[in-house]
Amino acid sequence: MWVNIFKFPLVVLIAVTCVGFGTISFITAKNALYSNMGKTLPEISASSEEMNSSTEEVAAAAQSLSGMTTDMMQEVNKFKL
Repeated sequence: MWVNIFKFPLVVLIAVTCVGFGTISFITAKNALYSNMGKTLPEISASSEEMNSSTEEVAAAAQSLSGMTTDMMQEVNKFKL
């Protein structure tokens, strides 16, 4: 009989404790994700801008090389019989 009297409050105490720890864990994880996103997204943006700049440089170099190749082929064709 004494066991039944203490059983219900103990179950309630355990349930409230679990819900409390679960809520605290959720809030902590959410705040950590927001913090990391705030730090990481600007770095990703900067990297994307650098890659875009590099791509433009490569495209300009390829265009220049194409022009030089055309000029060289014209010079070579002058010596063909």
